[in-house]
Amino acid sequence: MKIFKLFCLFALLGGAACTGNDDDTPTGSTGGTDKPGTEEPSGALTLNVTSRFLAADGKDAVVFTVTKGDSDVTADAAIFDMDTSAELSAPSFSTTNPGTYKFFASYNKEISEIVTVSAVSGVPDLPVDPNPDRYDGFRRHVLITQFTSCECTYCPNAIASLIDYFKANTSGDAIHAGVHVAIPSADNMVNLSSLAIKNMMVITTAPTLAYDLDKETRNKSLTSNIAANVKDIEKAVAKRLALDTPCGISAAVTATTTQIQINAGVKVSVDGDYRISAWLLEDGIKETQINGTGISGYDFNTHNNVVRAISNVGYVPGDPLGADGSLTKGESARFFATFDITQAKVANAANCKVLIVVTTHDAASPTVYYVANLISCPVGGVVGYEYLN
Repeated sequence: MKIFKLFCLFALLGGAACTGNDDDTPTGSTGGTDKPGTEEPSGALTLNVTSRFLAADGKDAVVFTVTKGDSDVTADAAIFDMDTSAELSAPSFSTTNPGTYKFFASYNKEISEIVTVSAVSGVPDLPVDPNPDRYDGFRRHVLITQFTSCECTYCPNAIASLIDYFKANTSGDAIHAGVHVAIPSADNMVNLSSLAIKNMMVITTAPTLAYDLDKETRNKSLTSNIAANVKDIEKAVAKRLALDTPCGISAAVTATTTQIQINAGVKVSVDGDYRISAWLLEDGIKETQINGTGISGYDFNTHNNVVRAISNVGYVPGDPLGADGSLTKGESARFFATFDITQAKVANAANCKVLIVVTTHDAASPTVYYVANLISCPVGGVVGYEYLN
């Protein structure tokens, strides 16, 4: 009787009585202190958690703290599981059952906002970090998003340009994601995730290339002069590579017959707000591409790096890293995610890779996120932290 239990709890916090008998109802606390002469702290009541992601192995654990303004009141607060209304016996949580868990804290008849923790099973191990105490000098990668459609007459201009760019630039500095959109109409690779990326980037024309999810980098001027387009791509990538690299990323990806599982770690070299997401990409998808450009000599009907799904469709920049998305230099954070192979319409998981995309924002624009760094990890593979020297 979850509704009954929660009603009892909130009634207790409000000072009302609750009658009745429910065998599942725990005898929880409302938190607070009765110490005489103690001045109560002021400010918002906040439930903090060390990570919003957890391996469902019974060993991995997240740790909670409760703050009232700037004061730590964990010892005098009570923390509850929202689904069971049970009070936690300690300010930590572990589980062997994958799923989404919600928690809140109470202190002196006040309750905090709800905190969500995702527990994931089958999490692969990250590779060993060769420099575990190092938090600077990370290698940077640039995300090239290609907004395209098989129904787009001039999209082969971009396809050919990207093929030639990656033939000439094999260092791995740039990572490509093909985002299929309904411009002028949808093909079979359009999905909710690709449309979410399109909407975030305010894409109205195909083909369009963009870099690091920065709207200011959108290039709609791709012509049939492929060599000139390649030069433009090289210049755009070089400009992004010259920026500071505020974080490094490591990842491991495995697959079963039904799921693709991701484990990622992030190390931060610059204080800031960070979010993270996983993008599932697939190679080798066959679909006929309309070609009104007159360009030939390229395989336009095989589509690679196609976005099948992203981990947070509701907010493309991703989930907050760490407790609240704010990390300082020398801190690290973890991220777990899974993709359902059937829901993502993956034809062959062996042809898939996962991008781990970390985003941040400038102080002047706290709601405008762009890519801070990213990596690409094949299914069944691992990618370690990359250092420049």
